[in-house]
Amino acid sequence: MTVRKTSKTVTFTHPFILSGAREPHPAGTYTVETDEELLQPSSLPAYRRIATLLRLERNTGTVLTQIVETNPVELAGALARDAQPARNSAATGSQRSCRVSEKGAWPDGLLP
Repeated sequence: MTVRKTSKTVTFTHPFILSGAREPHPAGTYTVETDEELLQPSSLPAYRRIATLLRLERNTGTVLTQIVETNPVELAGALARDAQPARNSAATGSQRSCRVSEKGAWPDGLLP
């Protein structure tokens, strides 16, 4: 099985929470790693995503790194909400929650 790995950075300007997290993650820049496998060797290669990982780092005197598997649709939705301007002053600086109601649904028309 041929696996390719890609890495990109994403930046949240507000605290955010993803399902399965016990507490909000602070605003900041995060590394997202995606693993994909080659479906079948052919003239047009096609890949299937097998994992999306979010690297969480905390600096409490020493750097602690945690890598968690995340839903790419949920992550895209959280990024889209983070990019939206606050609707009122009460929302400014508040945590932005992200939940995906339907597996495979694309929030706000976004594609991965």
